[in-house]
Amino acid sequence: MQTDLEPKISFGGHYRVEPGKLGRKISWYDDYIEGLMNQGIPLYRGNHIEDMRTLEVGWWEEKECGAALLQLDGQWRLVDLRLTEIPPAGTTGSFRMLMDEKVYVLSGHGLCTIWAEGHPKKTFEWQPHSLFFIPPNYSYQLTNSRGDQPARLVHSNRMDIAASLVGNPEIFFSNPIVDTSILYGDQDIFSSAKVVNAPEGDQGTGRFIWTSNFFPDVAAWDKLESYQRRGAGGMTVAFGSVHGGLGATRASMSVFPKQRYKKAHRHDAGAVIVIPSGEGYSVLWKPGSNERLVCPWHEGTLLVPPHMWYHQHFNLGTGPARYLKLNGHIPAFRESVTIDYSEEEPWVRKRFESQLEQRGMTSDMIPDCYSTFDYQWPYGEDM
Repeated sequence: MQTDLEPKISFGGHYRVEPGKLGRKISWYDDYIEGLMNQGIPLYRGNHIEDMRTLEVGWWEEKECGAALLQLDGQWRLVDLRLTEIPPAGTTGSFRMLMDEKVYVLSGHGLCTIWAEGHPKKTFEWQPHSLFFIPPNYSYQLTNSRGDQPARLVHSNRMDIAASLVGNPEIFFSNPIVDTSILYGDQDIFSSAKVVNAPEGDQGTGRFIWTSNFFPDVAAWDKLESYQRRGAGGMTVAFGSVHGGLGATRASMSVFPKQRYKKAHRHDAGAVIVIPSGEGYSVLWKPGSNERLVCPWHEGTLLVPPHMWYHQHFNLGTGPARYLKLNGHIPAFRESVTIDYSEEEPWVRKRFESQLEQRGMTSDMIPDCYSTFDYQWPYGEDM
């Protein structure tokens, strides 16, 4: 329902949690996190970290790298999320667990070495904006190939929610079972991506999924599909791991034009968003609330919308903006609600145009989208 009443505007952010103040513990995972905090590794909560490349980290002795732990409002209790910083010319300790892991490179250049016990090691190179998937129970190490600057990466997996279902941590960290056919089979899982058809009825993807366990630079990825559902003439792509079949590890990315904004929408928790390129802001709000959280973003920002909160993304830049969903939401109820431009509250458009005006720019939204329900944005030859 539209209203002329402008909401209260607040700014999203994060805060550091002191050891011993985690709150109610529900699984061994909470003790695991508390133990890391007691070693001096910081834990952050909130909803928005404007620059992961400058976030304060602590030293993780076991892994021989800097680290920070993240439990933001929309992923806590579902997604294990952490930041690692590899010192110049450094190599991390090996890491292995019984979970798929997604890794996105925030900054730096380096190598990933991966292996199964008793088998030869394999290595590939990564760079800023690389995305790669580590199969379950494989050991891996990360090496910073630059001697003059640290490298930073963000890691995501489902260990938090899995720990609430399986009560023995040894199953996750000391399990000897490895599917060696993933890395040592006929296919090189870290080679160039190949496209496959998305499963019928698969929501949240386009017609295709690009499969590989390594994508060298998602900020330069240009194999995109139109994405009418979110408006603004935006495009999308789905990335999937080679292993796992229809339940393969996934990430997805949206790209939308300069001086435009996407439709507001809401869904279940678990969606971890990181910005590869662009400049703008997102607005988060709880249904029924008159308060809006504004979260500015640029390259290196991380954002997690809380469960079933509306959120909306605005591009204030002079070029296309990209946001990578490192983790998709967990569709417990498969409920996704979108607010059409023709039904949004007037302050949304007013604030966007005001922000652009402060930068000497004007909106590139097509006026018909505000008067035509489910306006069909032009693509390609229709533009």
